[in-house]
Amino acid sequence: MTLEMELMEQRKYGEKLGRIEGEKSGRIEGEQIAERNMSTLIKRLTEDNRLDDIKRMAEDGEYLKKLYREYGIQNWLEE
Repeated sequence: MTLEMELMEQRKYGEKLGRIEGEKSGRIEGEQIAERNMSTLIKRLTEDNRLDDIKRMAEDGEYLKKLYREYGIQNWLEE
């Protein structure tokens, strides 16, 4: 294998590792945002004594999106 070919292989390997790390980092950040948004929504629903809505949103993804919009919480599900 020539030096040029070896360098190309190393570059491809480095790019692949970079993509994997970037995807992992993005996934972790997305999970943190989702947890923060869910926490905020549950807190506000509890403050408004809307406990039945908490149960419903756990079972109905469309209702969850509606509540995010209603409370003005950035909804990563719709981006």
